[in-house]
Amino acid sequence: MRKVLLLLLAVVMVFGIVACAGSGSGNSPDAGNNPGNSSAPGNSTQPSSPPAGGDSPSSAPDGADKNDWRFWQQFGEDLAAQGKANWKVLYLVSWAAAEYFQDSYNAWVPMFESIGAELVLQGPADYTPEAQLSALESAYASRQYDAIIIYPILPTDWLAIVYEELWETYKVPTILWGFPLTYQCAMYSPISVSDEETGDEFPLTGRLLAAAIIEYVEKNWDYFSKYSGTDGIPVVYAEEDYNPAQNERVTTCRDVLEKDGRFKTLYSFENVDEDQAITYAETVALNFRETEIIVCYVDTLAVLFNNSLMQETGMSPYLGIFGFDGTTAARQIMYEGGLIKGSIMSNHRIAGTILIDMIKIVTPAAKEGIWLRDELNEYFASGQYSIDRPDVDEERFVAVTQFNIRDFYTP
Repeated sequence: MRKVLLLLLAVVMVFGIVACAGSGSGNSPDAGNNPGNSSAPGNSTQPSSPPAGGDSPSSAPDGADKNDWRFWQQFGEDLAAQGKANWKVLYLVSWAAAEYFQDSYNAWVPMFESIGAELVLQGPADYTPEAQLSALESAYASRQYDAIIIYPILPTDWLAIVYEELWETYKVPTILWGFPLTYQCAMYSPISVSDEETGDEFPLTGRLLAAAIIEYVEKNWDYFSKYSGTDGIPVVYAEEDYNPAQNERVTTCRDVLEKDGRFKTLYSFENVDEDQAITYAETVALNFRETEIIVCYVDTLAVLFNNSLMQETGMSPYLGIFGFDGTTAARQIMYEGGLIKGSIMSNHRIAGTILIDMIKIVTPAAKEGIWLRDELNEYFASGQYSIDRPDVDEERFVAVTQFNIRDFYTP
C-alpha cells in the first residue's frame, strides 16, 4: 500500500503543492534528539503492542445511536472526567525541531495528562511530504496510537485518500491541525472557518500582524511622522514560495499596510530560506538601509534577522522586525528590547482545549470502528462548538508586542 500511496503523492505534487507552516527550508536537520520527539516506529503491519488506550471502556449501551457524535461526546466527557481517557495520541508535525511545535507540545502535555491521556511529539527527519507520509504510515502500522494529530507539510486532497486506506486497516482517527477542512485533506478538523473571504486563518493572522505594526508606528509617531507627505514608511518583506498557504500571512499583512496609506513596499525577498538568512540581512544592511519595518513569514527567520542586524550601525533607530508564531526566542528578544517588536502567537491553551474536545469524541467512536465524518466537522466549523463552550472564549491568536510582552514572557 505504501508504494501506491507514494506514487499517488508524486502524481498530485506534479499538479501543485501547497505547503504548511513549519520550516521554510527544503531539508531540515533530524529532529530525533529534540525533547518530546520519538523516532518513527517500524514499518511492520503486525501489531507490536495494543493501542495504549485499549483498556478504556468504549462499548455503547444497547439502544444508543453509535453514529450520533453527541453520544460519543458525552461518553468521552465521562471518561475524561474520571481521568480514564488513557489514550496515546501522536502529534505528527511537519518538523519537530520548529519552536512553534515544541511550544505547543509543552503546553498541551499537562492538558492531555489531566484526562489520563499521553501525548507524543514526532516529526520527519526531512521537511518533505514523502518523509511525513512515511512517518504517518509507520505510526499507523506500529499500532501504538489511539489517535493522531497531524500538521501536514502538504495540506492537499491526496491526504484524504491516504486516510481512507489507512482507516480501513487500522481504525485510528486522524485530526488535521493548522488548517480547516476547506483543504479537503483530513478525517477531522476542529478549526472553524474564521475568515469569511477564504475560509482560512492565515489571512486573519496577517491582519493581526498589520494591526500590531500600525500600533508600533502610531506609538512612535514623533519619529515616523517624518514620512508624512512622502510615498510612505519603507517596509521589507521576507516571503516564501515553497509554502504559499503560510505566505498568505505576509501578503495579507502587506495588503492591509498598503491600504493604510502610510507604508510602501521597499523590497520583497521571495522564497527566503532560513539557511541563508544572514545573506538576506546583509542585503538589507547594504542596499536598503532606509528600511523601517521588516515582516518575516516565520519567527525563526525574524530571530536570525535580529541577530544579524543588531550588529549593524547606521540603521534606523526604530527599525522593527515582525513575525509569526510567538516563539520563546522571539518573545525573549522583545522582552530584552531587541529589534523584534511583534509576533502573532497561537493561544496554546485554547488550541489544546479544542483538540482534546474533538479527541474525546472521535477516539472512543473509533474503537468501535465508527468514523463520524461530516456532521462532527460541521459542528466545529460552523461555530456552534464555540457557542456551546463559552469557557473557550478567547481568540486562538494574539498579537504579542513590545508593549504587552510582560504578559506573555517571564525570564
